[in-house]
Amino acid sequence: MVLKNDMNVIDYDIKQKVGKNIRYYRLQKGLTQINLAKLTGLRQTYISEVERGKINISILNINLISESLDVPVYILFLDDYIS
Repeated sequence: MVLKNDMNVIDYDIKQKVGKNIRYYRLQKGLTQINLAKLTGLRQTYISEVERGKINISILNINLISESLDVPVYILFLDDYIS
């Protein structure tokens, strides 16, 4: 049984993981947050908040970012980086 407090930890962890991975693959491509914002049509401040795990990101935006970074969506959910 997962308790509400446990879900808050899981929620925080997944937001941190996805954000960390977006940042990693963005930097691997040599992109700034501004560059990624232009590629995706998202605001730079939104990308910053996502990378810091501060906000929930929609599936549509995860897909948009993964396409812009040229990585499969699932990669953004992994614990380890894949080069």
